[in-house]
Formats: sequence, C-alpha cells, structure tokens
Amino acid sequence: MVALLPKLSKAGISPKGKLNRKDIKKILRNMLIFITPTLVLYLAQLQGVLGDNITLTLADLIPSTYVIGAFEGYLISTVIDYLTKLNDGTK
Repeated sequence: MVALLPKLSKAGISPKGKLNRKDIKKILRNMLIFITPTLVLYLAQLQGVLGDNITLTLADLIPSTYVIGAFEGYLISTVIDYLTKLNDGTK
C-alpha cells in the first residue's frame, strides 16, 4: 500500500512516477466531480422511499444496487485518474 503513494514533487511539471501539489488538487477536484452522480442517485432513492411513507427507518438508508454500482464506477474512475496522473509528466 505504501508503494502506491509516491513522494510529492516540488517541480511545476511532475516527473513520471511522482505527484506534485497541483496534481493532488486536480485529483481531489475530480473526486468531487465523480461522486456527484452517485449522490444524486442516492438522494433520488431516499426521495422515493420518503414518497411512500413518512417514517424513515434504518433499512431505508441502505443504498440500492444502482447506487452501489455507481459507487463502484466512482472508485474505478478515481483509481484511473490517480494512475493517469502518476503516469503522466516528464517522461
């Protein structure tokens, strides 16, 4: 696990295999963008549950398979973004 976390570079363009602060900020911004569809699906699921009855139980908070699939897509997108930024840079 530690081998996947490279040392940060202070260069303007990160060398291959290293990330600088600009890359980290881009990855974090992209993570926020990637999570948005998953949150919209989850909130739509909660709205559907609340439309049927007024009371909200703990079982209603369990995400549906669509939300879980969207979250898996989010994780895959984040890993691909991280690896792409790690591979880019001066070659």
